[in-house]
Amino acid sequence: MPRQYWLIGFTLVFSPISIASENSLGRTMVVTYSSPPGEHLSDDYHVFVNGHFSPTYVARTLDHPFDNQSLNYGGPYCFSNFDLNGPVEIRVTSSHSLLNAVIRPITSGLSTQLQSNNTLLIHLQGPCTFCLEPNGKNNPLLIFANPLEQDPPNHESENVVYFGPGIHHAGKIELKSDQILYIAGGAIVKGGVMASGKHIRIRGHGILDASDYEWRKGPTRDEISIYGTEVDIDGITIRGSSQWTIALHDSSHVTLSNVKICGARVQNDDGVDICNSQDVKISGCFIRTDDDCLAVKGLASSLSKQNCTNISIDSCILWSDRARVCLLGHESDAKSMKAITLSNLEIIHFALPAFLFQPNDGMSLEQVAVDNVQINGEGQEELVRIETTPYQTGSKVTSGNVFGIHFRNVSLYGKLGAYRCFLFGNDHEHSVSDVTLENFYILGTPVLPQSKRVEIAGSVEGYRAFITTLPH
Repeated sequence: MPRQYWLIGFTLVFSPISIASENSLGRTMVVTYSSPPGEHLSDDYHVFVNGHFSPTYVARTLDHPFDNQSLNYGGPYCFSNFDLNGPVEIRVTSSHSLLNAVIRPITSGLSTQLQSNNTLLIHLQGPCTFCLEPNGKNNPLLIFANPLEQDPPNHESENVVYFGPGIHHAGKIELKSDQILYIAGGAIVKGGVMASGKHIRIRGHGILDASDYEWRKGPTRDEISIYGTEVDIDGITIRGSSQWTIALHDSSHVTLSNVKICGARVQNDDGVDICNSQDVKISGCFIRTDDDCLAVKGLASSLSKQNCTNISIDSCILWSDRARVCLLGHESDAKSMKAITLSNLEIIHFALPAFLFQPNDGMSLEQVAVDNVQINGEGQEELVRIETTPYQTGSKVTSGNVFGIHFRNVSLYGKLGAYRCFLFGNDHEHSVSDVTLENFYILGTPVLPQSKRVEIAGSVEGYRAFITTLPH
C-alpha cells in the first residue's frame, strides 16, 4: 500500500487508501507514503504521525573523494515526508538521547513533550519544516510536513512523465514544452532532469535521487537543468546531488515551491543557481548543501549574457556546511544584477559569510533587499561580505559595482563570535555605495555606525546603520 490516508472523523476504505478514526486533535487528514522495497531506512529514528508510521530516509554526507579530508558535517542525516491539513502529534523515537534535543529554526515555536530519554512528542498546527537536533549537527532528523497534494496529474496523459511508487533507475530524463514530470509519494527516481521549453512542471511528493552517482558524473549537467520559461517545481525532495542541484540557465518565469534539497554528499552541490535568468520566485523550500545554498550568477559561459533581474527568495530554511548561504555576483559576466529580494529566511547553519555579494567584470549589483532573517550563529568570523574585489572570469580580471543594498530586521543569535560585516570598494570606478543595516542585531546588540563588527575599506560611500525597532 504505497499511499495511506488518515482522515480524522470517518472510517472509509478505498484501495489503496486507509482512513482512521477521530482523535483529540480534531479533524485532520494525514497522508503517509510507504517506502519502496529495497530502500534502506534509518535505524536511528522512527516517526509516527497521529500514531501512523512515516518512513525515515537516510542522506549521506562527504562521499568519496571528500571522505578523507578534515571536514566534519556530522555524518549521515535523516528525513521523513508526509502530508497533512491540520493539527497533528508527531512521536519520534530515536537510538540517540533526546534529552537535550533542539528544534531548528528556534523561531518555529513548536510545542514538545519529552516522554522518555529516547521519545519526543512534537505538536504541529499544520504544514511546516523543521530540523530535530539531538546533538547539534550530528545525525539530525528533518521533518517535511507538506500540505496535502492537490490535483495530481493523470498518469495516462501523453504529456505526463509519471513515476509511481517504487525505485526507478531512470538516468537522464528529458522534458520539453508542455510536459509534466510527476514523482509520486513513495517513489525514488534515480536520475537527473533536463528541462528545455515552455510550460514545464516538475511535481509530486517523491524523491529525485542522485546518491548513486560519483562527484560530477551524473546523467545531466545539473541534477535539474532548466532552459526555459514558465517552469514550476513543486513538492519534490532531492537527495544527494552529484553537482549543482537546481540550475536555471537563460530562463524566465520560474517558480520553486516546497522543494526539499538534502545535499552535502559532495562538494560543488549548490542548492539553486540562478544564471542569466529573470522573474524567479523561490518560496517555502528547505536547502542543505555542502556549497552555496543560493547563488545568482551572470555566467560568462552564457551565450545570451542576459541580466539577472526580479528575483524573490522567501520563507526558506537554509543550511550550508562549507560555503555561503546567499551568493550574488560571483563568476559573472552579465551587465547587471538587480531587483533581488531575500525575505523571511531561517539560516540554521553556515560556514563562510552567510551573505557574499561580489560582482565582477564591470557588472552592477543593485537594488538588493534582505528582510526579516534569523540566523543561528556558531562563532563564525564573518557574517556579511560586500566587495568589488577583482575576480577572474575567463581571461579577464576585473571588478564590478555595488549600489543599493538594504538589510532590514536581521537577527543573529547563538554563540559568541566575531561575526564581522566587511565592505570593500576596489576603486572609485568599482565602488560600494548606499548600503544600509536597519535593525541589524548581533547577539542582541544593534549594529550602529561605529560598530566594531563593521569593517570598511577602499571606496565605500553612503553606508548607514540605524535601528527603528527592538529585536524580536
